Amino acid sequence: MTKPLKICTILSVMKMKITELAVEHLSVGFIDGERNEGLRHVKSLPYLSVVQATEGSYDITLGEGAEENTGEGGAFIAPSGVRQTITHRVSQKSGLMSARWVFLYAAVNGRYPLDLAFAFPMLFPSEKLPELNGAMEEIFSAQDVCDRMCGAYRLIKLLLSFAEERRTKRMDEVSAAISYMEKNYREHITVERLAQESLMSESKLYAAFREATGRSPIAYLNDHRLAMASLLLKRTDKPIWQIAAEVGIEDALYFSRIFAKKYMVPPREYRKNESIKLGE
Repeated sequence: MTKPLKICTILSVMKMKITELAVEHLSVGFIDGERNEGLRHVKSLPYLSVVQATEGSYDITLGEGAEENTGEGGAFIAPSGVRQTITHRVSQKSGLMSARWVFLYAAVNGRYPLDLAFAFPMLFPSEKLPELNGAMEEIFSAQDVCDRMCGAYRLIKLLLSFAEERRTKRMDEVSAAISYMEKNYREHITVERLAQESLMSESKLYAAFREATGRSPIAYLNDHRLAMASLLLKRTDKPIWQIAAEVGIEDALYFSRIFAKKYMVPPREYRKNESIKLGE
């Protein structure tokens, strides 16, 4: 994880004036020439994902939406906390698949997660793919963290060029609650405490949160906890009960139940399936 880098510049995007943009997490990965036709996995991440198939393609579904294919050289964008159902499709010419991805968390104006302040299409616009290639090349060829971060900001600027701004008034109202959850998700958090952080009643917080994010406060919190848990399942050998506790869910049975509901497999099976994925 890189240290936060802040750029104090003025960007006018639709109605929102962006005066500060901070990349607080940036990680990258790739697969190179794999024979993985039909490989399928389900995941969500606490970061915005930009994933490009440079050879072959992806079938991608977000949440309960329709499945679409990126096309060769195409890319998809997945918001944080949203379930991704991904199937690998090899190139018909080579029988191989290659891909690269960027996971990032960026804060807009010190308050909003980028993918809550703005909505992005699932499939990267085809006319923007040459610019995506340029940004990806800058990120993946970077010799040091400064060059890589420059590429990340270039990618964000590209994303903003076709983003749809969300309703900022409601985001203003819930931004304090979101920030509190993402910083303290390991602790016991109540709607009452979130309402206090937001200086509003619980009922008003619930309504504002629903309109701003499409989820209730607790659903948003659980999505974030499960995304963090999925990373721990892939990257550590910690027992399930310990991972549940580390993301703020003390009841391991409840954790397993909501994890299986979101990812369609129980935590142990998820760990087994994801352990064979490369570069993640």
